[in-house]
This record gives sequence, C-alpha cells and structure tokens, in this order.
Amino acid sequence: MAEPFVVSGTLTSPPDTNLRGMQVQVFERDLPSRERQAGLAPKMLGAATVEADGPSEGRFAIEYWPDRFATGDAVARLHGVGQVNADLSFRVFDPTGREMKIRNIRALDQDFRAGDIIFNAAARMQVTISVDLGEEREKSEFERLLALVAPVIVDLRLAELTDDDTIFLANELGLRPQDNLHRRLGWLRWCAAAGEEAGLPIPAFYGWAHGNLPELWGALRDYDDPARRAEQISELLDRLAATDDDTLVLALVRAVEGRIIPGELRERAAAIAGAIRRRALVSVNARLRLERASGRSPLAGYAVTTFDVDAADRDLGTDVTDALGEFEVTWYAPEAASQAERKLRFSVTGPGLNEPAETTIGIPADPQVPASQTVTTVPIPFPGREGLLSQLRDGGFADLPTELLDDLAAKHGIRTLADIRRRGGLARIANLRSMDPAVSERLDALADLERLSDDPKEMTALLNCRFNSVAAIADKPRTEFIRILRQNRGAIGERRAAELHVAAQAQTDVLRQIFADIAIDFSKGLKPSVGLLADEYTAPFPPEGSNG
Repeated sequence: MAEPFVVSGTLTSPPDTNLRGMQVQVFERDLPSRERQAGLAPKMLGAATVEADGPSEGRFAIEYWPDRFATGDAVARLHGVGQVNADLSFRVFDPTGREMKIRNIRALDQDFRAGDIIFNAAARMQVTISVDLGEEREKSEFERLLALVAPVIVDLRLAELTDDDTIFLANELGLRPQDNLHRRLGWLRWCAAAGEEAGLPIPAFYGWAHGNLPELWGALRDYDDPARRAEQISELLDRLAATDDDTLVLALVRAVEGRIIPGELRERAAAIAGAIRRRALVSVNARLRLERASGRSPLAGYAVTTFDVDAADRDLGTDVTDALGEFEVTWYAPEAASQAERKLRFSVTGPGLNEPAETTIGIPADPQVPASQTVTTVPIPFPGREGLLSQLRDGGFADLPTELLDDLAAKHGIRTLADIRRRGGLARIANLRSMDPAVSERLDALADLERLSDDPKEMTALLNCRFNSVAAIADKPRTEFIRILRQNRGAIGERRAAELHVAAQAQTDVLRQIFADIAIDFSKGLKPSVGLLADEYTAPFPPEGSNG
C-alpha cells in the first residue's frame, strides 16, 4: 500500500508573535503556461494548523498522497528510480484568513524565497518557513473572506458556487446563519457574477453591498436558477447605474476606510463609478473639423482637448487632428437626451498659438447616424493680426501703393491675406494680371504662409529663406528646413521651425487631396462651386488645343 508523502517543519516569526492558529498550506506546481490556463491554478495538496512551541515558533506536519500530483510531473532520479516527486510551493495564513508574507524557506539544504518552487520534493521533507508579520498590511474584510474560502473552492470561480456550495463553506468555516460573515459569504458569488457581467472589480460590488447600495442585496434569491440570476444581476446593475456618481464613489471610499475592501480601490473609485453609470447612458460619437475662424482653413496636426459643458465640464480626452483637421469625440447621455444638441468646449494648441485657444459650441448629435457621415466645423479664433494688407504695408512687410489697396478692396473685396486665399490667389483673377508680378507673387506667398503663422516677421523670415509656400516647406526634409532657418538667424528658432514643418506637412496632405478632386472635376467639365466668382475665374488647367 502506498505511503503518504509528508512535509513537516517549523514556522518562525519575529519575536513575541503568537503563531497559534496559523495555517500552512502546500501546493503542487506545474508548468507556468499550464497554470495560466483556466482551471489549472496551483492545486492545494494539504494544509495544517500550527502548534505553537513558543511565542515565535511553531510546528506543523502535512500529509499528501502521490495520486494527487502524479499527472504532469517528471520522474525524479535524485530520489529513487521510478518515483514521482512533487514540485511544491507554500502559503501561510493567520487565523483571520490574512495571508502572511513569507521571508524565507529552508529545505533540501537550500534557501528559497516566497513564491519559489521547490522541485522534486522528497517523500519526507523537513522545511523551516520564516514569516514577517510586520511588513504585511492589514487585509480588508473582502480579502480575508476570500482567503478563507480560497483553499476550499480551489479552482472554482466564485460565480460558479451553488447554494449547496455556500452551505458547505459556511459549515466548513464554522459560520452560523446569524453571523455577519455567513450573510457576506452569500454576497461573494453575487458580487462575482455582477463583476463578470459589468467587467468591473468584484471588490467594488462587495463595497456597495456592504453599504446596501442599492437596497436590493438582501432580496437576492434563487442563485442556482440561471434565468432568475441573470434577471436579478441585470436589475442590480441597472439600479447602480441609476445612482449618481457622488453616491457611488462615497460608498466605495467608506468601504475602503472601514477596511471592507482593498485600499487600492480608493484611487479607482471615480473611474469605477463612471463605468457603472455608463450602463444607463447612450454613447454618442461626433466627427469634428477644426478650422481657423479667419479664412476657414483646416487646422491639421493641432492638439485639442474637449470638455463636456453639459456634464460639469467633464474632460473627454485629448486628440490630435488628422490631415483634414478632423478628430472624433465620444460622450455619454441618457437615451432621452441622446439626440439633443451637446455643448462642448475645446482647448486647442499648435502652430501660431502661444496660448491655448478656446471656443464653446453646440454639437448636433444623433446616435443612430455614424459619426463618419456628418462632420461639424469648429472655428478656432487666432489671436493677433488678421493679415490686413494695410498693416503689412505700414509694417514694411510689403510695398503696396494706396491706389492698389483701394482697388483691391473696392473692386474685388480683398482686404486681408485670407481674402486672397479665398480667391485662390491674385494670379488667378483676370482683372489683376496687370499688377506688378513681384507684388502679386509676394502677396500670394504671404497669403499661403499665413496658414502656418499670422506673424509677419515669421512669414518674412520664411520668404527670405526662399520658402514661398506651405508646400515648399513640406517638400524640404525637416532637418534641412531647420538648418536653413538657423543659418538665416531670423525670427524663427529651432523648436518653432520644427512645429511649422509638422504643420506644413499635414496641411499639404489636405491640399493635395483637394486638388486631386478639383482635377477630377475639370476632367468632367465642372467648376468649383465656391471660392471664385464666375466672371473672375481662370482655369488652372488650359483646355486641350488651347495656347494656354
């Protein structure tokens, strides 16, 4: 008849520590990849209660049988031909179920740390386990209760426990029906089921249950009936979702302070409450395009932080606009209000903005319409000049006769660089072809460069380095662009040069897409619908057979 294997030894602790009632547990270990699989957690081979020999030392002995660990273990040649030996690890718990920190294990003439595996343990092995009680924080009620049931349920999930299982556990742990722990033992599986359904930490639900939030925990019944269980879990989650954030957070914080649930949930309380609240809300997505308020050019590569004004200025996150100046934002609202206009505030940083630019607008919303089908424009005000041509002349940045300025304003409505951009450039207005080409080219260049910067000094510095368009900047390698500006020793530093180059590349991508569409329109005999007046328009692509 096979003999049991025995692990016996001594448990030691710091001086003046009472070890009476401590429990030592021994586990069989397997390949790490197998242990990570469902249902293959370390198997407990046995446990023993420590008999105290003194104030800081006690003895224990644990028997286990070969058939408990034979599967998956190799034959240990060191301990006898054909004999299978277990690979072991240990855990130690105090009488309340709080796990002790193992400082050292002495076995097989070797020292092992907590969590180390003792491979091919002898059939009869002596060990000395030293625990350090002082460094272990006090466990919460949830952790202690979990530690009490863990050795019994082994690889069962808490949500899998049946009514019979909870009765068995209560008897095994010596809990009477009138004990609080007996009632809270029943909560564990409901908390586990709710946590799995909501994808949230199980201890959070234990904290809410302890605070009777919502007033439903005492009425939960018929756990073994899958349909009834699902119905009650759904009601529980819905009622939690209908509770305001402050109440949910306060209940978790109080549970932490009362050592009901682990302390790490304090910092996560607001996020957990927000997640459960979203169960009662509808997610609404909107696609937005940032545009410069003056000139309506898209702001590509800008960082934008969105705040939900209708939800106490909640931070909805930060994004970077794409090549079209677009980004998406998501918020949550009650279903009844999900199609109402949502007031959002935007804080934008990027080229040309020394300080964040802010604006608040109402965003139309319809959760039934995909965000990709509707784009809402968000105009961003830029500080400083609006590129008035008269200011450029007065500042010495462009040689513009008064007669020319009056003619541009009176006949063509052109007073700013943005007006020039809207007309597609002065060179494309037939009535202005008699203008001095040098003046026309400089104004067109300044109008284009204003998409990156509204500072005349920066625009002039770029022109002095022969960068007369955003595309010219984008086509130059960034390191080369920065080197050229550095040599010029103008108004643009290296960091600012890098910002301008990033923005130039992003905006050039936008224009290339637009011009590709225009070329397709011309091939079909179409003209742009906006931006140019019919009597002023000159096609950029001459018709076939023409002299240009």
